[in-house]
Amino acid sequence: MLSTITYTNSSIIILNEKVLNIYKNGEHSQIQLQSRGVLVYDKYVITENKDILEIHNNTVDVIGKTHKIPTKITVDNGSMYIADKSGSVYRLESLENLSKNPSESIPTHLFGSISMITDIIATDGLVITADKDNKIRITENQYPHRIQKFIQVHSKPLISMAIAGEYLVSGGYDWYVSLYNFKSKKTFIFDLITHKTQDLGDIFPGVDTPESISNINLECESRVKKILAYGETVVILKAESLFLVDLSKLTNDGYISCAEIPSLSGKPLVDGMSMKEGYAVLDEEGSLFTFTPENPVQMKMLQVPNYTHKIDISIANKYLE
Repeated sequence: MLSTITYTNSSIIILNEKVLNIYKNGEHSQIQLQSRGVLVYDKYVITENKDILEIHNNTVDVIGKTHKIPTKITVDNGSMYIADKSGSVYRLESLENLSKNPSESIPTHLFGSISMITDIIATDGLVITADKDNKIRITENQYPHRIQKFIQVHSKPLISMAIAGEYLVSGGYDWYVSLYNFKSKKTFIFDLITHKTQDLGDIFPGVDTPESISNINLECESRVKKILAYGETVVILKAESLFLVDLSKLTNDGYISCAEIPSLSGKPLVDGMSMKEGYAVLDEEGSLFTFTPENPVQMKMLQVPNYTHKIDISIANKYLE
C-alpha cells in the first residue's frame, strides 16, 4: 500500500503531505499541491480530493478524477489501473491523449472483488491484485471476467507484491513471503525467521494444510511493509531493516542467498523504490538511502526538508481486530 516515492525520467519524486519534492541531476525543486497527496506513481499523483494529477517539470495538471480514494495505482501500456478499498479496479485509458476537461476523464470499472485491494500490478496482459483477505488474483486484462488464477497461500492480509524475473513475490502480515513461479505454476515460501524456503508444489485453492507452512499462526504486526524488485533480486522492506534476496541463486534444497541490512540511520524505514541503478529506501525523518544488489551498502543520497508525511497502513490492523 505504500506509494509515496517514485522514480521516473531520471527523477526521484517524494510526496510530503501537500508538497512534491523532485530531485534530478543534483537539483531539488518543489511543487505545492492544493490538497494533500495520497500516493504517487510514475509521473502521476492522486490527492485526497480524488484528483488525478500529471507532473510536467515543475507543474501539475489535473487530468481526471477517481471514483474513490485509491489504495494503489499502476500504469501499463498507456493506461492507469486504479484499485480502492471497496475491492474495485478501474482503468483510465490513453493517458497521453486525455481531454483537457477532467470531468470527461473518468476511469471505467474493470472488475470487482469482495475485499479491499492493497496492491496491483499490470503486466503482459494481466492484472494482478492482492487484498486484505490474503488472496492474490490474476485476471486477464482484455477479458477481466476471466480469472486466470487465485493464489491462496497466506493466512493474513497481504500488503505488497513485486515481480522479479519469473517470480511473483508477495507478503504482508505473515512471517513469510510467497514466491509464485509464472512458468512452473508452483509456489515457494520464504520464511522471514529461518531465512529458508519451502516448496508448496502446485497452487491449490486455499491453504488446505496450514500446518505445513511454518510460522503461519504467529500473531504479529505487518512484517512486510513493501516488496521491491530489481532484476532477479528482491528487497523485503521491514520497519527496522530490509532483506536483500537473490532469486537467481535459489538452490534445489531450498537455500536462497539473502542478507539482512539494518537501517543506516537507525530510524524506522517507511517506503522504498526500485531505480535504474538499484534500490532506494526512505526513513521516517526523510533521509533517502541508495544501494545496489552488487554492493548492498546504504549511502545517504538526500534529505527531504521538513519531512512529516504520515503513511497509514492501519486498515489491515482494523481487519485483524
